This record gives sequence, C-alpha cells and structure tokens, in this order.
Amino acid sequence: MTRRLDLLDVAEALLEAAGMPGVTMTLADASKMPEATVITAGPPMGARRYWDGTGTTSQRLTVICKRFGEEAALGDATEASRLMRREGALLSANGSYRLVSCEAEGPRFVTWDPQGRWLYAFDATVTYEEL
Repeated sequence: MTRRLDLLDVAEALLEAAGMPGVTMTLADASKMPEATVITAGPPMGARRYWDGTGTTSQRLTVICKRFGEEAALGDATEASRLMRREGALLSANGSYRLVSCEAEGPRFVTWDPQGRWLYAFDATVTYEEL
C-alpha cells in the first residue's frame, strides 16, 4: 500500500509550530487573513533512479510571508528558511519518504500585493526518496 507523500503537511506543521501567522497552502484572501504564510509546491523534478531500484526526487517549495510591516515579513521569511534547512526538520511524519537534503535560498522581496502588505518569499529544494 502506498502512503500519500506528506512533505507539504510536514512543512506546514513546522511553520505553524514556529508561530508563523496564517500558515496555509493556498493564497489567502487578505480580507480573511491579513497576514499569511503561504506554502506552494512546484512539480517534482530531477527524478533519479539507481541500479538497486531506489531513487530520489527533488521538489521545490516556495514560501511567501505576507505581513503589515517590512521588518516582520523579512524576519519571518528568514526564520522560515532557517527552520526548513535545519537538520531533520522536514522528516516525513507518516514514513512516506526519506529526506535526503533541503537547500533553501535567502528571502527576496515580492512586489505584487495591492493591499499594501509586505511580501518576502524564498524557494527551498527538498530532495527525498519515496518509500
């Protein structure tokens, strides 16, 4: 029986436990969630298969921190990036994958919020072996 890959759930739980406001996996409506921490995922990429039948896959996660103040947005994005890079932080909760590595960039400013919020985002590349 195949288990559902829980990488996004683990990332969401990690940021919620750190006290990030409004952690969600969809872009939040500003009227309902004025400050949010959004996690999105790109398609799995770079799948490698080895002679013994094992293999690794990489997945890009993008985290966006939307806050009223620039300092808070940058600080939370920096902290989220640090948390995700911490050894063992993204270990599977349901045993669906074995974490190989996580590389996260530093935060960058995003300029598209029409309500005047500050947005900083970063990308993390997570490499894992499905079990």
